[in-house]
Amino acid sequence: MMKLSFLPLLFAVFFLSGCGDEASQLKGQEYGQKHTMSECNNRAMEMIIECRVTECSIVPSDFAKGCAMTAKFDKKYCEEVPTDSAMKSVKWVEEQCTSHDDSESCTKVLKYVASRCLGGA
Repeated sequence: MMKLSFLPLLFAVFFLSGCGDEASQLKGQEYGQKHTMSECNNRAMEMIIECRVTECSIVPSDFAKGCAMTAKFDKKYCEEVPTDSAMKSVKWVEEQCTSHDDSESCTKVLKYVASRCLGGA
């Protein structure tokens, strides 16, 4: 059962994040139907690097959002994410992305997978 402390984070991530790029979200949903959350995260992180080298038609954070919605729940991956408070989860995301070359894009991508962990299967 989901704890109430997670509801504000889930609400913010899924409903207040704006429309984003619908085509990227749809591509993410398609990918997520055949992959785990961990695989979604890995692919979106690869896209961040690829998009720094060449122009991308898919926005990595929107791809991650769509992918996290449809991907198979990855219990092992979620063991790494603190799920006892939304604030700890946000801090975890920030810490994971600190050393990334594009920490802002990393944070945008990782927050969707982390929020899915907070929401559970």
